[in-house]
Amino acid sequence: MFNCALIGILTSNMIEFQPSKLGFGSVFLGSAATSTLTIVNESALPQRYAFMRLPPFLKVEDYPDDVIAEEASDSGAWGCGTAVLDGGGFGAFGMVLPHEKKRVCVTYCPESATEMDYKITFKVITGSLCGRTFSIPCTGQGRQPPIALSHNQIKMASIPCDATCKDSIEVTNRSNIPYSMNLLLPPSELTGLYASPVCCTLAPKETKRLQIEFKPIDAYVKLMQPPPEEPSPEVDADGNPVDLPAEPAVDEEGNPIPPPQKLSPEEAVRVLQDIGL
Repeated sequence: MFNCALIGILTSNMIEFQPSKLGFGSVFLGSAATSTLTIVNESALPQRYAFMRLPPFLKVEDYPDDVIAEEASDSGAWGCGTAVLDGGGFGAFGMVLPHEKKRVCVTYCPESATEMDYKITFKVITGSLCGRTFSIPCTGQGRQPPIALSHNQIKMASIPCDATCKDSIEVTNRSNIPYSMNLLLPPSELTGLYASPVCCTLAPKETKRLQIEFKPIDAYVKLMQPPPEEPSPEVDADGNPVDLPAEPAVDEEGNPIPPPQKLSPEEAVRVLQDIGL
């Protein structure tokens, strides 16, 4: 008969979410709202996780590294940073180490003007032992945007330089409160586009016409053309630049002018005597 001692550590496979419920509020169609979700591993073992069967109006991305670095710096602490939550990479699958806190970004993009009440299925595998399923409630409300455009695409005609092509669209405020509109146009040097009015206020149910002008100039036409290549200087075997001989001067008829000849002192005195000096 033999005696043996079995030693082990009893741990849970619990996952905590901060916050426990995601509320996105009202989001206009064509826009998106992002909330930060913190996954807390309360186990002494690493846990692999997956957001299962995500609908098309929900997206999960990793928390961007530049945002984390900016939060750790002084500028991030004072809220003067420039990093954004977009661009963290696909985050529906991952791993949390023992007692680690990991942040992900959950984005809501409504597809219709309806209420969203959905529970995200979150599954984990603790080590290689067992699996567990959690639910994360999510709420939101899709709404029609207050500003409507008569059409979303304008096709301008092909015109020569210094000509003008005009088109217009109608902008309507469908809400019951006034809205101020400000157009952010790209630089005219790059697009040749101008709009009027650039800034205005729309009263409730008011419609205004927005005029778009296309005015290409010569610099705009040649914008994508590469600059002329400069001739590369000639070099010798050692890589030193070689001075090229100067081009000979020509007269009005295009004939080369011979270079002036140097006179000796005696010839210079004779020439001066001939001209009476």
